[in-house]
Amino acid sequence: FYRTLGPRCLPMARLEDWRLADGLNRQLVTDVEQADFLFVLSMDAPHQSVALWEPVLVRAAARQLPMVCGNPDLARVTPSGTLLEAPGLLARRYAELGGAVRTHGKPYPRIYETCLRALPFARERITAIGDSLLHDVLGAAGVGVSSVFIASGVHREELHIAFGQMPDPARCEHLYDQTGARPDYVVPAFRW
Repeated sequence: FYRTLGPRCLPMARLEDWRLADGLNRQLVTDVEQADFLFVLSMDAPHQSVALWEPVLVRAAARQLPMVCGNPDLARVTPSGTLLEAPGLLARRYAELGGAVRTHGKPYPRIYETCLRALPFARERITAIGDSLLHDVLGAAGVGVSSVFIASGVHREELHIAFGQMPDPARCEHLYDQTGARPDYVVPAFRW
């Protein structure tokens, strides 16, 4: 898949995130007609959305361009607690259009293993923190790392809580059963 990508990629990202493609030895283009593949890095929702990218996705699918998605998150939370679209939705939509997609990041073990090799700590001393049961918690469990679930993140509405509230344990258990993901710890919010 990667050997056939070609030299020209169309970054689908916030302009300031195009730098994430530095060092890949690829020419960055702005027109889908010039691209050899699509590279999803980030999303500036609501200024960028799946609906706004739709014409590019349709044209790329017609040209049978491959897509590399560097962030499979389906939603992200703003500091005020608003839920916005995330890059994984672009990959999902492209796959629906028949496009070939390769996804990297959580919950796939490779991202965790890369990070774990870079850290000077034993795996047992590391805890993954995240608000997505399907990405953060399942990913951590898949590599034997404990996890802290941020309840008022992307699952806030399913848990019927406001930003920063602790959820009802019975609602958590129901959501864990639905997703197959069970965190080691739950906190209402993450602030720094």
